[in-house]
Amino acid sequence: GNRRARMSDSTKRRASVLSSVFGRLAIASESVETIRPLLIVPQLYFNQCLDAHSVKTILRQHFLKQPRLRSRLVHEKNCSALSDVFFHELSEDAIDMDYHVQVLQPPQRWAQKDVEDFISSLYLQDMDPARPRWRFFLVNDLDDGRHLLIGCLDHSVCDGSSLIAVLYGMLDDLADPSSAANLPASFAPWVPSPFAARPPP
Repeated sequence: GNRRARMSDSTKRRASVLSSVFGRLAIASESVETIRPLLIVPQLYFNQCLDAHSVKTILRQHFLKQPRLRSRLVHEKNCSALSDVFFHELSEDAIDMDYHVQVLQPPQRWAQKDVEDFISSLYLQDMDPARPRWRFFLVNDLDDGRHLLIGCLDHSVCDGSSLIAVLYGMLDDLADPSSAANLPASFAPWVPSPFAARPPP
């Protein structure tokens, strides 16, 4: 079912000044259409088909172990401190992975232009303020034969370098036979494809 994050499960942590700036921007975007949040949108290409169950499993093992990545943003307007945005940490079982991981099924195979158009559309969508501000989207069978995992994370919850470290940890698990033993069998054929590589014409 669609379980919403519960405040009773939370532990409050004050955001840094920089994260507070990004957080206020994200919160303002919910009510002011002309304000858009700053997003980090990683794209991971694979040679084999992806499935939602496997992606949810690996995200639970990596993302949900990071307190900030299982926290919702709260702007306390009456707070007099320089940083007035707080992360309210949620328990792992309060995270609805059906919301955070979605399979896209376009009517035709996507070309790179379709990928770019979808990424642009993410900036026009509001994330659920009751949930951690990140989502992943699976797109199988692109027109070049590859398969794509698109992330969408608000800049308030992570920066590029910290996100890369988490994503590399995910990929390391896929490549490490000892780690792969703890993953679903569907992970076995996952072979990351070079990010910038394109098939020869």
